[in-house]
Amino acid sequence: MTLDEIQKEVEDIRESSGDDKSAHSQEDNLYFQFIVYIKNLNIKENDLSKKAEEVLKTQEIEFARWCA
Repeated sequence: MTLDEIQKEVEDIRESSGDDKSAHSQEDNLYFQFIVYIKNLNIKENDLSKKAEEVLKTQEIEFARWCA
């Protein structure tokens, strides 16, 4: 995930800001993609990849996810 890719996603969210549900969904997707990216780096410093892996476990929890 490059800085340019992230900036493109942020701009897409900005362009969708008139549609709260769409922008919120795009934002959640960007956050998820970024956490997966961090997890896959296998950074040992401060166990960052392990922390990202732990955060991603919430995706396995069954509950209704409401969007704005």
